[in-house]
Amino acid sequence: ASKENALLAERCMTHQAACCKQGQLFLPAAEYERLLAWVQANAPDEAAEFIGRIAAYDGFYLYHQRTRCQFLDPQNLCRLHHTGTKPSECFWWPLHVYVNANGQLDIRAASYCCNAAEHLQPDADHVQTLIGQVQQLDPDLIRRYRAVYPGLAQDKRLLAEVPPVKKLR
Repeated sequence: ASKENALLAERCMTHQAACCKQGQLFLPAAEYERLLAWVQANAPDEAAEFIGRIAAYDGFYLYHQRTRCQFLDPQNLCRLHHTGTKPSECFWWPLHVYVNANGQLDIRAASYCCNAAEHLQPDADHVQTLIGQVQQLDPDLIRRYRAVYPGLAQDKRLLAEVPPVKKLR
């Protein structure tokens, strides 16, 4: 997985991709709370901007990146990367989770940012890790998120379907 992550990071830094400069980020409630606490403690002058970019929904928040995520440094690197507060969806990049026509969750690779996702295949560690994280997070939360913000699944390469979680009785 570290080889995959190193390749993804290298491609992102080399191409200065647009991934962190558009769209809305999915923040489960616990991630939002951690990120808000980090901003208030470490960058209080940015708290109003952060709150102004947030929209609250049932169990999650959306952070609007506008034309640039406020957490990018002057070199377009993430200031949150080593803080323990970087959103899961950022770590998932270049993968995204969508709801297909059957209501199942799909893992898709973004191709619009740069060529970082070209080498990812369905059996890649990064894909399998994301499947596990989505199953732990709560697939219904992802479905609620995608009902609010459907994204552009048709522009992304399908890699895997998230198997349903077996519930214990």
